[in-house]
Amino acid sequence: MDQIPNGKCQRIDESAGIHTEAGNQSNFQAGKVRRLANILNDAHDAISVLDLNGRILAWNKGAEKMYGYTEHEAMQMNVADLVRKDRRDEIREIAARLAKGEIIKTFRTRRTTKDGKILDIWLTASALTDENGQSVEIAITERDLAWLPKR
Repeated sequence: MDQIPNGKCQRIDESAGIHTEAGNQSNFQAGKVRRLANILNDAHDAISVLDLNGRILAWNKGAEKMYGYTEHEAMQMNVADLVRKDRRDEIREIAARLAKGEIIKTFRTRRTTKDGKILDIWLTASALTDENGQSVEIAITERDLAWLPKR
């Protein structure tokens, strides 16, 4: 069990980093959480969860395949490590806008893989909020656009 700031113990589903209060979930709800964790973990798109400073907190199999970093490696990284230097302001802007409650439209950008390959991706970013509606983490979904025909 992990202690969180509000003092409650939470179980972290290892497959997707989803938090559920231990002992307070019904079997039905726990089953729903497991199914959701499996869907997120097995998605072909890269799905990650970041803190507001960009530190990677969760990393699915799609992200492993897309970027070449294992979950263990990624959890030691900041998302800025995947971003070309000329686009690092993009990350700070996204975090600041989400922290203010703004909605970020899906957009096209570029990221760098472990082996240095540049990927064109579609990026969707959403705020994950606490019980008071404050943004505490960022959920990122990325789709590799390599399958699109070249213009």
